[in-house]
Amino acid sequence: MQRLYEELPKRGWEIISYGPAESEARSLTLIADYNEGDKRFSVNAQLRDSRNKGANANASRILVTVVSACYQVPEGQVVEGY
Repeated sequence: MQRLYEELPKRGWEIISYGPAESEARSLTLIADYNEGDKRFSVNAQLRDSRNKGANANASRILVTVVSACYQVPEGQVVEGY
């Protein structure tokens, strides 16, 4: 999580928040936005530490959710990379 916090800004992401969530487990959470030209994304990463109260005791993991702005391909054009 610390590496995400340090490296995402180097790649154009703005850290919106970083710290423990307000849940019982107090999972470390990072929220960041990327806005470059017409590319807009948000990411929410949560550390689910098996040592924290309320977490799954079997394994620690990082859960990542990425959200993209809605886009429509203009008529007669193709999506990048396809």
